[in-house]
Amino acid sequence: MRKIFYKKIEKGLPRQCFYNVATSSILAKSPVFTNENDAIAVHGKVRTSVMPKTIHHAWIEKGRDVIDPTFGIMCAKWFYYEMFNAEPELTYSP
Repeated sequence: MRKIFYKKIEKGLPRQCFYNVATSSILAKSPVFTNENDAIAVHGKVRTSVMPKTIHHAWIEKGRDVIDPTFGIMCAKWFYYEMFNAEPELTYSP
């Protein structure tokens, strides 16, 4: 059984996911992490049972974790992909 890692973080501006990711301190070498070089911005699509409509969205992947400043969560990548039916389309490294 996989252990679920889920942490609430400060939410960014609503409906501004691309801006929230681009201005995130995680991509701007935040002291929270020791090696920011493996943090990437991901643009793709997400959908949940709460929001059945697929939307274009952006999030950050760092190793095996996802940081989503718009939804205000940090969790394991596998959990994020299952919870939001995430479909990455493009990735960017800082």
